[in-house]
Amino acid sequence: MIIKGIYAMIRPIINGKLTKDIVVKTLQIFIKYTKIDTTINKKRICKTPFKKWYIKGYTHKSDYNKIVKYILGYNDDLNKNLKMKKNNIRIIQINYIN
Repeated sequence: MIIKGIYAMIRPIINGKLTKDIVVKTLQIFIKYTKIDTTINKKRICKTPFKKWYIKGYTHKSDYNKIVKYILGYNDDLNKNLKMKKNNIRIIQINYIN
């Protein structure tokens, strides 16, 4: 919308007849001012439960952490689903951070 407003002001700019009134009218037509009320606190509601952040795949990181701890011997128990995933995982390199 701003680009359309600028194109509408090009002809008065070229002719040298650009005034404050032309600029104000153009801005009122092509730019809409909205004031956001900061006192309103809207809770984020997800209508579909499968779009929430903890379902979208972020839990896979904790699954891989459990599998790596199991392979390294830090953890003894692992459920059967993670044991199936463990068969496809190989540890290639471990970077130790001091």
